[in-house]
Amino acid sequence: MRIHVIDLEFQGCAEAIAAFLVEGERGLALVETGPDSTRPRLLAEIDRLGFSASDVSDVLVSHIHLDHAGGAGWWAAQGARLWVHEKGAPHLINPKRLVASATRIYGDQMDALWGSILPAPADRVRAVGNEAEIRVGDLLFRAIDTPGRAAHHLAFSIEDIVFTGDTAGIRLPGQQLITPASAPPQFDREAFEGSFARILETHP
Repeated sequence: MRIHVIDLEFQGCAEAIAAFLVEGERGLALVETGPDSTRPRLLAEIDRLGFSASDVSDVLVSHIHLDHAGGAGWWAAQGARLWVHEKGAPHLINPKRLVASATRIYGDQMDALWGSILPAPADRVRAVGNEAEIRVGDLLFRAIDTPGRAAHHLAFSIEDIVFTGDTAGIRLPGQQLITPASAPPQFDREAFEGSFARILETHP
């Protein structure tokens, strides 16, 4: 297994948002899509690594916030299976409420920041919960329910690695301080601490 970290250079900023291309001997999975506005960069990096979008059979997103899953609908429309928390799945199939909520915050900057937010075809969406196994060729991921940042948050473990989404916190470029991803209104400190402990139990 090889993991390729792809810096999406969101808004021209390095180390702000990343996607992860997980390469097995017989499978290729993408963990996090980033926003659709970074899709040209993501596709260019996948091409540079010797693959194409059609090689990606499965996309795993930790949660439906636009910096993690804004491009998910496009990937599902290309035929990839889209793995997401069961509470988040309806909002990727019909992102109307998700878009409306984000628009209240970002207003006329929505397109520049996030790009197109496309609905995911329902038959490509796989809603999963805690302990679900996700097999991509010879790759085996396990979903870990990790609420706190949001009720629809998952982490994904594979071997001794965990893709934590926002559960392990945020560190801005050039900074050493790691802070919780604690934006209102969904942040739940007790749930967050339980999720962090659940990740540590995997001995990542």
